[in-house]
Amino acid sequence: MDKKDEGLPTERNQEGTADRSEPPVRSTDASGSVSFLQDFATMQRSLVSIDFSVTQVAQHTLKQAGVFEGIIEAQETIAKSFARLIDFPDIAATCKAIVDTGISTQAMAVQKQWAETLAKSIDLSALSSVRSLSAKLNESLRQQTKLFERITDGFTLGFSTIDWAGPVSVLGRCLPANLHNIADLNVIASIASIALDEGIPLSWLPRGEIIALLIEANGSSARLAILSDRRNEILDDCAEVLAPIACEWAVQCRRAIDAMRAGLDEPAQSHASNIIDSIVCIFHRKKGRKYVQTQAQKDFNELSLGLVAENLSLRPLPRAFTPWYPNAGINLPEHFARHATAHAVGYPGVFTPISALIAVMLATSLTVQYSRDYPTTDETESSPFV
Repeated sequence: MDKKDEGLPTERNQEGTADRSEPPVRSTDASGSVSFLQDFATMQRSLVSIDFSVTQVAQHTLKQAGVFEGIIEAQETIAKSFARLIDFPDIAATCKAIVDTGISTQAMAVQKQWAETLAKSIDLSALSSVRSLSAKLNESLRQQTKLFERITDGFTLGFSTIDWAGPVSVLGRCLPANLHNIADLNVIASIASIALDEGIPLSWLPRGEIIALLIEANGSSARLAILSDRRNEILDDCAEVLAPIACEWAVQCRRAIDAMRAGLDEPAQSHASNIIDSIVCIFHRKKGRKYVQTQAQKDFNELSLGLVAENLSLRPLPRAFTPWYPNAGINLPEHFARHATAHAVGYPGVFTPISALIAVMLATSLTVQYSRDYPTTDETESSPFV
């Protein structure tokens, strides 16, 4: 035992089993107050056994549902009553005296003083109130236990007959894999805004570390600088998410990645641009470009869970589908634009390293999103865009 603990009363010496030289300190003249210590200690041990983290969650749930408000108020009253029971400064001072006492002959006297101080510090009226309220606490816990047993029974009924592999797989695709570790829905909404407003693909790639940097960056120029600095890692991320996919879109995305790694950014940008257009038009036909732009701009907070991943994948498309011709009388878009890439080859500024990277990222993102629905040969041949 540490020196600071010497002389402190324990359950053992209070019961007279640890120290046979002196009888246990049980009786005082403090109006019979010590007689309540045993009941009080028993009640404390009972409370310690309660998992309040669980009951707090239950209380929060029940409050939202408007159930058992009276029971919750009773529990809060009990907690406040316990807080008023003990004069802790007086007890702390006595405990310090115990610690400071180094002479064994004085230890028992100090110990007795500690017990008397504890007895006097207890507000007997409050203790009596707590004892009466404890019955209500027990009853509330009993009712809550029965309630959650019924809820649990309802949820578990027949679960053993359900094949969870399919539902779990579907839920996993509701949010792109690179965003699975983001628990804050406000952060997901910020990602959606960046993808829509700046045309940066953030669905299925890049890795979470780069996503975090892009979110924290101060503005579009800073984000584009991050993309340029992490170019090789982003290309690795594209290749990684495409690895298990065998459809022709994935094959062609890998060709575009290889071109960029070889320093052939212009062919990569052009090729990725065609992959993007092919995916959109095969799925959404002649009006596909307008349709996906409308879908991409829907209020993100109003989307159902099943549409989140698809919407995040579509959100860079309004900027990517910005129309532009050299004789349009307006400046060339300063971002990746499929229309200029296809129809303004040779015009200065159409092909840039950052536009090539974003085009490859977007082609990869759409390929991963739609690869499960890759059309059959008959469906592809029936498309007016092939």
